[in-house]
Amino acid sequence: IIPSFPFDKPNTKQAINFAKKHNFDGKTLFISAKPNRNLWKSVANVPEFDATTANNINALDVLLHKNIVVEKSAIAELMKRFKLSA
Repeated sequence: IIPSFPFDKPNTKQAINFAKKHNFDGKTLFISAKPNRNLWKSVANVPEFDATTANNINALDVLLHKNIVVEKSAIAELMKRFKLSA
């Protein structure tokens, strides 16, 4: 869980460096609360990276990725979607 994604503009190199900094190796899924164009464009050119929103996540997404990076604000969306309470 991270406070927010650090992508103020689309930048593949920044996405790769972010993953290296946090020791993410292999398939990595980035989950944002709302659609995030900068995030999606930053990870689009990296075969090991995928991005989705909390409203679009499914079981297959979770199973296919070794690492899952969730934006803090997406946690509330996931809990609401799956009818979980804190």
